[in-house]
Amino acid sequence: MSPNRYYQQLLDSTNRPEVCVYRFSDDDGLPRSAEPRLLSWLRSHAEKCHDRSRTAQLRQFVQTSEALYHELGSWAATEYISTSIRHFKEHQRSHAETEWCTSAVKDFTMQTLCELGPLEQHPKSPTTPADLSPKCRGLLETLSRLVNRDFRGLIFVVRRAAVMILKSLIENHPDTKDNFRCGTFVGMSNTQGLTDLGKWHDIIRGQKETLTKFRMNDLDLIITTNALEEGIDIPACNTIISFDRPLSLRPFVQRRGRARQKQSTFIIFANNNQEEEELRELIELEDRLVQAYRDGTRAVPDPPCEADSYLSLEVKDTGARLGMLDAVNHLNTFCAKLLRQPYVINRPLYNYQESPDGRFRATVLLPSALHPSLQEIEGLCWWPSRKHAKADAALQAYKALRAAGLVNDHLLPSKPSDLIEPALLSCKAFHLLPEPFNPWAEAAAQWNTSGRSLYAHRLEIQIPGRNSLELMMIIPLQIRKQITFPLFLHDETTISVRLWPGSLVATDHQNTLLYRRVTHLILQSVHGYLLETQDRTDFVALFVPDAAPAAMQLFLETCSGRLPIDEALKSEKHTRAPGLLRGPTWSSYPWIINSWHLEPPCTLQHLRAHIYPLPRRRNFLSRCPPGGLKPGNPATDHKDRKTFSEGQELTMDRLPLPWALAALYIPSITHEIGICMVAERLREQVLSGMAFRQMGLLSLAIRPTCSERPDRFRSLAFVGATFLKFITSEQLFLHHPIWHQGLLSKLKETVVSDQGLARAARMCRLGEFLITRRFSGRKWKPTWISSFLSPPSSMESRKVSARTLAEMVRAIVGAAYMDGGSKQAATCAATLVPAIKTWYATALSDGSFEETRPNPVISCFSTLGEMEQLLGYTFTDRSLLVEALTHPSHYASGMPRTAAYGRLSFLGDAVLELVVTQTLLNAPNRTLDVDRLQSLRTAVTNNMFLMFLCLMFHMEVETHVGDATQPTLSRTEETPDEVYLWTYLRLHSIELTTALVKFRSMSRRNCWRTQRAFLRKTQYPWVELAAMGGHAVLGDIVKSVLGAVFLDSQANLRDCRHLADRMGILPRVKQFLRDGVVTDHPKILLQKLHPGTKIFYQGYTIPAPDKPFCCAVWVDDEKLVDIQGYPNRNVAMVSASQVVAQLLQDRLKTR
Repeated sequence: MSPNRYYQQLLDSTNRPEVCVYRFSDDDGLPRSAEPRLLSWLRSHAEKCHDRSRTAQLRQFVQTSEALYHELGSWAATEYISTSIRHFKEHQRSHAETEWCTSAVKDFTMQTLCELGPLEQHPKSPTTPADLSPKCRGLLETLSRLVNRDFRGLIFVVRRAAVMILKSLIENHPDTKDNFRCGTFVGMSNTQGLTDLGKWHDIIRGQKETLTKFRMNDLDLIITTNALEEGIDIPACNTIISFDRPLSLRPFVQRRGRARQKQSTFIIFANNNQEEEELRELIELEDRLVQAYRDGTRAVPDPPCEADSYLSLEVKDTGARLGMLDAVNHLNTFCAKLLRQPYVINRPLYNYQESPDGRFRATVLLPSALHPSLQEIEGLCWWPSRKHAKADAALQAYKALRAAGLVNDHLLPSKPSDLIEPALLSCKAFHLLPEPFNPWAEAAAQWNTSGRSLYAHRLEIQIPGRNSLELMMIIPLQIRKQITFPLFLHDETTISVRLWPGSLVATDHQNTLLYRRVTHLILQSVHGYLLETQDRTDFVALFVPDAAPAAMQLFLETCSGRLPIDEALKSEKHTRAPGLLRGPTWSSYPWIINSWHLEPPCTLQHLRAHIYPLPRRRNFLSRCPPGGLKPGNPATDHKDRKTFSEGQELTMDRLPLPWALAALYIPSITHEIGICMVAERLREQVLSGMAFRQMGLLSLAIRPTCSERPDRFRSLAFVGATFLKFITSEQLFLHHPIWHQGLLSKLKETVVSDQGLARAARMCRLGEFLITRRFSGRKWKPTWISSFLSPPSSMESRKVSARTLAEMVRAIVGAAYMDGGSKQAATCAATLVPAIKTWYATALSDGSFEETRPNPVISCFSTLGEMEQLLGYTFTDRSLLVEALTHPSHYASGMPRTAAYGRLSFLGDAVLELVVTQTLLNAPNRTLDVDRLQSLRTAVTNNMFLMFLCLMFHMEVETHVGDATQPTLSRTEETPDEVYLWTYLRLHSIELTTALVKFRSMSRRNCWRTQRAFLRKTQYPWVELAAMGGHAVLGDIVKSVLGAVFLDSQANLRDCRHLADRMGILPRVKQFLRDGVVTDHPKILLQKLHPGTKIFYQGYTIPAPDKPFCCAVWVDDEKLVDIQGYPNRNVAMVSASQVVAQLLQDRLKTR
């Protein structure tokens, strides 16, 4: 009810604040700083782009920045711009893999900001008064007068952007930075666009915590919008500052009502006398309304009570809630889910502080696999028991993990399904795709279009041992890029085909008919049985020797038909350029005349001809299997040619042999040209016109299941898979600096998996360009225009496996890499896979990654110089080197904390694979056999080899030793000493330290034995490496050091190659290539020797103290080998495999 009867008592109990007006003037006589350069740069870039839809977000951001500049000053605008850019970049990078439905506006904005360089760096506080507006200076002056122990206030502003700007100003300005504890509150409305540029989504986080801390007196000043005017219960304040004048009575009364304490003050900023007059009118209007309300009654709802939430963690979207006493178990579960490693205990540890009055506060220590900011979390309060203190610390740790994204909305450890679109995670093995784009159908449609244009493309066929043959291919489409591809005549002969870009040719209907008759004449010489009627000439592609009509008319007259062999002998023209030799009927198979001569008296009976049959083969796109040629098959060898002497009933084509051979190759040529046209359409429509110089690579990449050059396709897929792994690992590492190795690995595998890449292929409509139908030369028929006149009755589809789609994506990225290097491959990968961004590495260049690094640790470690000398690289950020050599068991009490090497090892693994692959591709005698490439790379990147390198990698240092019996003498002796990389490993596991020292002493002899085995130049020493046993940590630090160098050098692979060369990785690659070392693992070699057979390894042990492990090998239920007495299970299996492989090789030699 409205107060009426007891209104006077209500007034006696109510504290009405004093209303004060702070007058300021925009023109106060002081100079004002010019518009910030950042604002000018952004405005110019927004105006340059003519596509206003893509610059909408950038233009709105510029408008907000301009408003802040005029209202708050140049420093405020600069602070808003730089902070907004930093927040926007962080959000885009942290959600790059989750937002698969990419936004062209956000991508354009991100690309523009990254191109402008590091814009986020500027002074944290105004350097001169001119950097602030008079209104801002007035606010600072007002706050300086209000400083006291009992101050509790609210500042109301209109713009959300101004909330964080004023908070930053108050916390960093010299006059106020140590006097106020500020918080912010902007409300929960209109959260849809909080990820846009300029919308600080981080403001929303922790707003409840702001109100809770304000109640607990941990904060004494809240900067807010009108969100706190009503509807939310906050404690009484003694100061309310309305930075923007209330425009109506309602906000005036509600803001003033927040000042409930005695002797409170309500300060309103006014710019001129008119605004003061408007304020007086509001006060008078309030008095009139009070009188009116005294006559009526109204129901007043009880204000909602907000439960204290600092003792729990709650997610409203899912309803998940974690109480303080349950936090310990949840934290234990989270730590147990981290990547398990030997000698590492993944569980939280608790330290307790006790106050003089017997209360406790706990600090929880989390595993060093996590980011340093998450390794040590302190509880909020002091508690009467250790149990509650422990629960408090666990809850605060879980809140920190939740804020870092390591805990999902259900308050469980995050999984890839929480971070990536659910549709991507579906294990869909097959996809229904439309039929691929058919360029000949488009050409056929153009033939039926009035006013069409025809283009003549010069086709050059170079046959070894013969003169080059040139034709003109005429179609109503223009091919703008040169096409080059090989045809394989037989094992030793390769034909080179080259199609030049088309040029417009002027022709009329009569000339077109003439071209069709010429095409019919050429094709019927070899494919006459396929031409249904002699009158059908509606070919889609026309092949003529020359585009000149007169020459073609003469060609028809002189080359049509056949003549008896005896007449051909009398013609000098046909003797010099013979045609195909045929029998008396059309069914007789034609023969090619290799050479012929007449013996005196030059009659038919004295004809001696060296001839062989026309190849029956029609597919020249793939090589014949070695030794697979038979007489009468394609390209019969010279040894199989026969000599005929009779020829009474033989006839010879008037068409010279080169044109008949051209007809023989036309099915393969038209198929390959069609594939290249599909690849060109893919380049234009999907790859955004990417400049492919070698279109043949792209045409190979779109046919994963075809038989044409499958080894080359697999090589492209191998290179593409390597680069995709590298770019995804680098992006995840830089975009998510707090995520641990296990989560990074799972997310990387999800992005580059078959399902992930297949999903990406579907999204960018790659299925329209996927060629799955194999070319069959024997089933080839000419492409007729009339066959495309009737549209298909229904939308045809085909079933394609996810593996096929994924291999296509990998091959396209590999083709881009082979054609244009890393930059082009990165652009291609970002185009095909939405989770990969073109700005994936900008965090290194704009300083964002540097901000995530821990404090400098140079002064804490005296051996950093030695480590740099050993590696041959000087670090700019030495914390990377320290992190690379920090084991997860390490805990530095009282020293700067660093993360363990897990994340760097994750990145270094991808860097190492890329460096080795580049070395293999750039080798002088490089091979494109994918099995050989894979074998060579595995030989130098497997953990056993890296462990061996880590044990052997060292340098010699001079140790100065003095005489202990005569310490006053300055004479010392220099003793050479060996310093190994693994000795710098930082760890706190006594068991691991003891195991490493013992392993090094036991494996010293094995190391030198393995070193000698590498020099045998015949076979990779798999057995010797397996006999060493070892620890994964030794191989991991090799990868982590590579990752550290990669980051410190700003992603410079040249420095990584130098380190890999210094450590002995790349020299081994070159040795294996030079000497032809067999690097296949014995188990893989065994599978190659017996493909399709069942091989079973039976391992068992015997009671022997030192060598108890044994292994038996069964091949197709036949026990071939049973060996005993080996120190570990792995070496027993490898040795058994090697023995069986050697046994099978000996059997094959004796056959």
